[in-house]
Amino acid sequence: RRNDLICKENDVGDSCIFVYTGEADIYCKHALVGRMSQLPGTKAWESWWGALEVGGSCLERVASVRAYTDCVVWELSAKAMRDLWLLFPYECSFFDKVAMKHLQLLYPFT
Repeated sequence: RRNDLICKENDVGDSCIFVYTGEADIYCKHALVGRMSQLPGTKAWESWWGALEVGGSCLERVASVRAYTDCVVWELSAKAMRDLWLLFPYECSFFDKVAMKHLQLLYPFT
């Protein structure tokens, strides 16, 4: 639901989040970093968060995600992502690009 906390910065977590419908805001150190959405005109990577965590680069959440609107969110565990990676390596290379975009967004906050 609107304003619900989906994941919290610094909490332990190794999954990634996909906003299927609606929108969610990403905060790092209480500053708005971006908005997750699948609305027309948004890029594919803008509906995902957690690529750094699911890839094992971080043991804790690097940002908080809060529902901006009512939304449907899917969560994929690190194990599920590894299984997908084995089955679909070419398609899953997309997550490398997602992780790079997330690093660019977070850079000003490091």
